[in-house]
Amino acid sequence: DRPAERGARTRFAMRFLALSSGGAIPPRGSGDGKRGATDFSGSRSGAVTFKGAAPPSGASQRPAIFKAAYTCAGLGVVGDLLAQTITRNAAKKAGQDKSAAGDAKKKSSGAKSNAGDSPDPGYDLLRTARQMAYNFVFYGPAQHFWYAALASRFPTAAGASLAANLPPFMWKVFLNQAVLGPVVGATFF
Repeated sequence: DRPAERGARTRFAMRFLALSSGGAIPPRGSGDGKRGATDFSGSRSGAVTFKGAAPPSGASQRPAIFKAAYTCAGLGVVGDLLAQTITRNAAKKAGQDKSAAGDAKKKSSGAKSNAGDSPDPGYDLLRTARQMAYNFVFYGPAQHFWYAALASRFPTAAGASLAANLPPFMWKVFLNQAVLGPVVGATFF
């Protein structure tokens, strides 16, 4: 492993991490931190340190909360419409199976089939609106604070080994299922 190849891999890894974290390609030296890193360095062990620019004084968490709320509301709409589509398709298939069995009986008795006479109810947009409102008002902001609290209590290190990051990850998963799951279930249903 030549030093030039190692340096190229390190630069590639640093750029990849910066892009995957939402920033632009980091500046070579210390930058102003607008879209990149103010300090981005690697070590011989392969661990990478990334320190973003400090937020401006007086900056609030409001944009991040709204981002979480909008994202949860949008995903709630998509999820509810998908659930309704799957339910409707399953009901249609079950109705076709029943009507096919009924058609066979009617053909033997000489009666006409009325399969397809039942109207398609369409989407329940009120249900979708309720799902969107719940996700926007409650679940998005709650999720924002919950995951921020988990991240501060159980930090993981970027570039660290799996063995180093596994215990905090397992605690986050456990607490998410044991605490947040029942709270969301109780408030939703």
